Amino acid sequence: MEIELVSDAPGSFSQDEQHRFRVLVEAGGEVDTVVLRRNVQSAKSLVFARSGGRLLGVAALKVPQPSYRKKSAQSSGFSLQSDLYPFELGYIFVHEAARGKGLAHRLVSGAGDQVRGTKVFATVRADHLAMLRTLHRAAFLHVGEEYPG
Repeated sequence: MEIELVSDAPGSFSQDEQHRFRVLVEAGGEVDTVVLRRNVQSAKSLVFARSGGRLLGVAALKVPQPSYRKKSAQSSGFSLQSDLYPFELGYIFVHEAARGKGLAHRLVSGAGDQVRGTKVFATVRADHLAMLRTLHRAAFLHVGEEYPG
């Protein structure tokens, strides 16, 4: 199965493609749909993984809202100054049928290609071991304290 990875600014994608991005993220059941719509539109870039015209996975380099950044920093005890960490890697989701094939790692790498040399942060549930491994492989470091949310 050949996988095509496409990443670009949100405005480079049609409204239908942005909608399909949001639908796939919503399938994970962990995001507020209003916040998702706003964050997708204001993202630095969106990453799509497709095969044969089928959307298999997505990721985004988000531009975090100041209130979210402040809450995350306070909760984790780790400074997330916007000048040091301008972007957050997030909305990484792989369709269930495509899991276990390294696609999440390719999505993370594809997002990282957009901002080489720039520090990026990510938040992940402490029990999401597969994503923790993926981020570790992509040279993310575990910093800060775990917090509910």
